[in-house]
Amino acid sequence: MSLKDCQSANWENIGYSDASYKHYDNYDSYVASCSEFSITPDKKLYQSGFSRGLKELCTFQNGYLIGNEGKTLPRICPIETQETFVKGYIEGQKNHDQKVQLEKQNQLMEKVLEIKESEKRQTRSCSYDSDCTLARKCLNNRCEVSGKSCFYDSNCSIEGRCERNQCRY
Repeated sequence: MSLKDCQSANWENIGYSDASYKHYDNYDSYVASCSEFSITPDKKLYQSGFSRGLKELCTFQNGYLIGNEGKTLPRICPIETQETFVKGYIEGQKNHDQKVQLEKQNQLMEKVLEIKESEKRQTRSCSYDSDCTLARKCLNNRCEVSGKSCFYDSNCSIEGRCERNQCRY
C-alpha cells in the first residue's frame, strides 16, 4: 500500500471487502505495508468489517452459488456458520456436477447422431449381418462414440443388420 492508501484507508470497508471476496484476514499484511510510513491500521474497524463480511458471505445461499459455479470451497467461515455454508456449497456442487455430466452426455449424443447421419449417407452393401459391423476405438477405457466403458476396440463396435443387401444401423 502507498502512503496515501494507508492514510486514507477505510479499514472497516477493507475488512468487509476481504471477507466478502473470500480472502482471509489480511490485517497483518496491511500492518506490514503501512509500518514503513509509521501508520498502524485500525484493528477494531478492520475486524468489525471483516466480521460483517463473513456474516454476509457464510450463508447457505452463498455456499450454494460458489459450489454451483464449480469453484473451490473457501475455508474462511467461522464455526458458527460453517456447517450451513458448507451444506449450501455441497448442494451447489452437486448441481454443478449434474450440469457438467449433462453437458458431456449432450456432446456425446451429438457425436453419436453425427456418426449415425454419416453412416446413413454411406450405403454399405452386405450379404450377412457381420458385413455391417462398424469398428470404433476404445480410448482411455471409454468408447469414442457411446462413452461406455471398454478394454478393447472390439467392445465398441456398432452392430448393424443386413436387410435386402443394405446395412441398417
